[in-house]
Amino acid sequence: MFFRRLLALFYDLLLIAGILLSFTLLIVIINGGAISSFLGSNLMLLSYFLISFIFYVYFWHFNDGQTLGMQAWKIKLVADDNQKISIKSMLQRLVLGLFFGSLAGLNFFVILFRSDKRSLNDIFSKTKIVRS
Repeated sequence: MFFRRLLALFYDLLLIAGILLSFTLLIVIINGGAISSFLGSNLMLLSYFLISFIFYVYFWHFNDGQTLGMQAWKIKLVADDNQKISIKSMLQRLVLGLFFGSLAGLNFFVILFRSDKRSLNDIFSKTKIVRS
């Protein structure tokens, strides 16, 4: 399950990179081809995070707990009670995943040593990844 999660994340990151590049191109086109201060600002970084959050929340909410990468690797996100997760839990999971992932991959490192194969953001957001 560990490698499925990593590969699904990799697939999703490729999709998100394409979306973010398209967004950046749109900003450049709107500015008449000039690279504006918007591209180097904190607003652009915030836009990238917001787009990424929307990507995950959209797929988890409207696609039965699966992003496209998760569909390819036949896994899905559910609440601890195997029900659909709430928007609050999704946002907690995303923020915690970003935080713990930025700490040298601590989020995925924990999975290797837990019998239930849950990451830190799974534990704190009361979610889990299961085979679909």
